[in-house]
Amino acid sequence: MQDMVPRGDRSIRNISITHARRPAAKAEHTSPEPMHDEPIAPIHPRRKKRARGFWWWALIVVVVCAAAGLLLSTVFAGATITVYPKTQTVTAPATLTTALKAPVGTLSFETMSATRSATTTVAASGTKQVSRQASGIATIYNAYDTNPQRLIANTRFEAADGKI
Repeated sequence: MQDMVPRGDRSIRNISITHARRPAAKAEHTSPEPMHDEPIAPIHPRRKKRARGFWWWALIVVVVCAAAGLLLSTVFAGATITVYPKTQTVTAPATLTTALKAPVGTLSFETMSATRSATTTVAASGTKQVSRQASGIATIYNAYDTNPQRLIANTRFEAADGKI
């Protein structure tokens, strides 16, 4: 860069700013005046910072999309279905006629009867000696006389079905 400026005139105003290497044909430019027709590029390119910024923005976009997807999946997790049945009023005729074993397309009927019975014979498997006396409540009243009747201990009573 310094060989473009003559050796005798070393001022910062006379130094041209270039960042890219020029082709060999243009390297012979010896004008002390800076070239104004070329665009001035920054001294330090910031490609690495731009690339890092891009990846940060990409990460933020992915996180926001994931959060939005999770939110939408919880909001739309269920469905409410409302069914409106189609209804129609039909009037039946005042009289209906049926026939026994009627042809197809007419109202028919059948008479049915069902009975069910079952019997079982069970053989006696033995006898038991029961030493416990019968117990229960018996209501006694005198329908024949108004005088009190005296009962003796161990009085036996007979039921209407013959059991003692």
